[in-house]
Amino acid sequence: MTPTTVAVRPAAFTQAAHSFSGVRDGLRGDLDKLYFSLQSTSSMAGSDGSGRTFSSAYDRLVNGDKSLLGGIAFLGNACGKMSELLDASAINHANADQGFALCTPTNPSGSPTALETIPTVSVGSSFGGPGEPSNWDKIKEFLQGEVFPDGDPAKLEAAAEAWTSAATCVRTRQGDVDKAIAPVEQERSVEVGPARDQARLISGHLGGLADSLDGAAKMCNEYATHIKEVREKTSEEVTELTCELVGGLVIGALLTLVTAGLSDVLATAAGAARATQVGARIAALIRVFGAAVGRIVGPASYLLDPVGAAAGDLGALMGSRATVFGMELGKGAVRAEELASALKRIPDWAHGELENAADPAKLHQSLLDAGVPREMADEAVANNPYRNMTPDQILDKYWDADKGGWKYPPNDGFLGPPAVSDRIPAGTELDRLGGPSGKFMGNDGASYDARALAPGNAGAYHKYIATDEPWPPNLEVRDDSIAPAFGKEGGGHQWLVYDKETSSQVSVEDLLRAGVIRQVK
Repeated sequence: MTPTTVAVRPAAFTQAAHSFSGVRDGLRGDLDKLYFSLQSTSSMAGSDGSGRTFSSAYDRLVNGDKSLLGGIAFLGNACGKMSELLDASAINHANADQGFALCTPTNPSGSPTALETIPTVSVGSSFGGPGEPSNWDKIKEFLQGEVFPDGDPAKLEAAAEAWTSAATCVRTRQGDVDKAIAPVEQERSVEVGPARDQARLISGHLGGLADSLDGAAKMCNEYATHIKEVREKTSEEVTELTCELVGGLVIGALLTLVTAGLSDVLATAAGAARATQVGARIAALIRVFGAAVGRIVGPASYLLDPVGAAAGDLGALMGSRATVFGMELGKGAVRAEELASALKRIPDWAHGELENAADPAKLHQSLLDAGVPREMADEAVANNPYRNMTPDQILDKYWDADKGGWKYPPNDGFLGPPAVSDRIPAGTELDRLGGPSGKFMGNDGASYDARALAPGNAGAYHKYIATDEPWPPNLEVRDDSIAPAFGKEGGGHQWLVYDKETSSQVSVEDLLRAGVIRQVK
């Protein structure tokens, strides 16, 4: 009997397998380099309250399977699994060409590749620092209980550099994945479709992971900058106090702030009074610093989203055995199937909003594309209330099937009875996420969460300012705090204009036409 020839080139699968093995090795090297670089940045956050805030968020990025380091290992192992399956496919096609049986666990006609798993590594805690500067105890009693921020800017900047370098490397691996699958793209084999789909998923998740690595670098750099700024301002205050009371020139080194002659002067009534004033200003500086740290670490909650998304999308691949590239590895990822099913429940106009709500990375990019300030886009994702909800669960809770729209709160979304007036005060700065045909505006710069917008709202961002033009007498302005809605806290300030003659809401477009507001570029 003449063996049946299969019109597939086994060498193409072998080439792709070797390429994916190379990507896997590259990611392992990237992980090792990042890990060893971060080992030297322990105890960089500080031992003060802000250091604890930073380390609580940052340490999740560097420890455990769900960390960014865990994400690199996972995607490296995914590339390894691709290599194993492609190699098994090459053996199967070679066997088929020779009329042999397929390579299976019970019929091992060949020696398919089996790669070692890349282990997950953890860096440890970033909490800790050198403590208070020398002679800090001389003014501590005047600081209203605030603690010196003793984070290490040099270590933080070194960590940021390591994260940035890792992001660059991971983006290179993303391009390598796109090249690795190319040899089998034109092969006529049932394995090609699933292999291509998995390669695209890996490539996409590598891109998302690289963005998160850059986000970690940004966190470290911004925290380092704020530490240096608060120290410099604190040094200036102490230097001025010392020069005024002691009469000597003080060099405000970061960790050597006061001279020995200060303590005697502080014991006097005049010295204590002056130190109390300076201490209050330093305490205010430290409190402002603490608030800034809260904003800096906000994005940490969504930086890990690409790791979880990769685990969900590539679960079937990672659970497969290196024997046959099965059809279950095709496009039917569970999350995609869930979204597709949920989209059938709502009209087309709401599809983009549900997709944004179900995918924090997509929401973030949609907001940036709409012109929303990056800080607001970062905060929108950091405070995403739908993180652990499926698309169907989002609709079940927030969609009104009878009305065919989102379940907006009563009272026009106002927290209480709104204030009523005949104009928006001239000079009031306003903004809006959405086109001018809409009616609601908020105070410029309010956070995304404070606006309590419908799930996934990413309308075009516009800024306006109220003019001093006379308002038509038929217009009535209503404004008040925004009520909680859609899992968001609200609390922002919104403006809504009614036509008293028709009892209808007036659009932003009509207000622009009347000249009572104008758009700000």
